[in-house]
Amino acid sequence: MRFEVKDTLTEEEVQPGLKTLLKDGLTSQAMVTLTGGVFLVAFALKLGASNLQIGLLAAIPPLTQLTTFEGHLPQGAPTSTCLANLALLPVVEECREMVSTLSLELSQFVDDVGIPGNPSDFDIITDICQIFSRHGFRVGRHKLHLMRSGRAQKVTGLTVNRSLGIPRKGRSRIRAAVHELERSTLCSEALACHCRKVMGRIRHMGAFHSGVAEKLVSRVEEVAKSCG
Repeated sequence: MRFEVKDTLTEEEVQPGLKTLLKDGLTSQAMVTLTGGVFLVAFALKLGASNLQIGLLAAIPPLTQLTTFEGHLPQGAPTSTCLANLALLPVVEECREMVSTLSLELSQFVDDVGIPGNPSDFDIITDICQIFSRHGFRVGRHKLHLMRSGRAQKVTGLTVNRSLGIPRKGRSRIRAAVHELERSTLCSEALACHCRKVMGRIRHMGAFHSGVAEKLVSRVEEVAKSCG
């Protein structure tokens, strides 16, 4: 069905639209009233809900507003990881049961799911996507990656081929950041702030490349001393 775009509407066209809008508003208000507020509490009491359960029902809406932004989990918020893992727990459990029948393993961090296997196991990707869809989640095709053994296999920004590590480009960017600090002409306060940021990145790298990180830490500490 196609609707023609018009700059102006006649009175005969406006009136049916107003009636439809009124019906939509009434049904929406009825839905809100019957699924929240007093009606929801009364329904919970009828089912034998405890005071704790009723309190949780009342707390969920404001907590949802505190932990979401524009209807989505904000990236970087301390609560986002826990909430995402809770929402995906049934999906991941079902996926893990399915891959275990094929003698495969599944790793998951928030919405990153990795399944090591052979090229003959690639058909399982379609089954995994169907499980996500069945639970109401959509998997973007651009998010699907087939990483073969001859290339760098990255999961959550780390290479996982033979051992965990930060990719070479990532290590180079950290070294470049340290070099910029040593040549920086920023004021002491701004330089100290940048030192803390770079030091955090180095500490993260130190979990996988301790020898390289130790040298960079000493260089950043020298820069930090100059800040006073």
